[in-house]
Amino acid sequence: MMARLGIALTFSLCVASTVALEDPINTTTTEPCPDPLAAILVTLDCVEREDVACAASGYDSSAFRKLHNGIDTNTTITAEFWAGSFAFVDIGLDYNYQANVGVNQASLRYVEVVNTTDGSELGFKPCDEYPWGASFVQHEHAIVTVDDSCRMILWDQYGDNEEQVGIESAVDL
Repeated sequence: MMARLGIALTFSLCVASTVALEDPINTTTTEPCPDPLAAILVTLDCVEREDVACAASGYDSSAFRKLHNGIDTNTTITAEFWAGSFAFVDIGLDYNYQANVGVNQASLRYVEVVNTTDGSELGFKPCDEYPWGASFVQHEHAIVTVDDSCRMILWDQYGDNEEQVGIESAVDL
């Protein structure tokens, strides 16, 4: 009897894991997020594809905080944030490490490439004067926390301050 229970429990856990990977955004339970890394990667794929609704849905905008080297960047993530960002920049991410590291937490190490528009997508004559048509590279490592619904609530990144200031100054003009 115990052997059957063990097999059934193992089978149930394997099936639950398979289902969690197919739909990493968990919106129906109060259990921990079954696969934080998968949920985060789905959202970041939305960011790279510039899908506003999809990107925004991966964040709990009322609880979200972004830290850079321990300092709150006061970044509010909403659909409006993404719509504005995608109008001016293209974002690419090249991951060199990714893992679930705890309950509702994942670790990502990556190189982020941010390219600003030359203005032509906005109906302007193309321009290559800073910050138009500029490219920025950021080397970062983030510990990302999600809520039980698998939406990001904390992006705690560490990286080069000069690289961070470069992109912030270009997009804040």
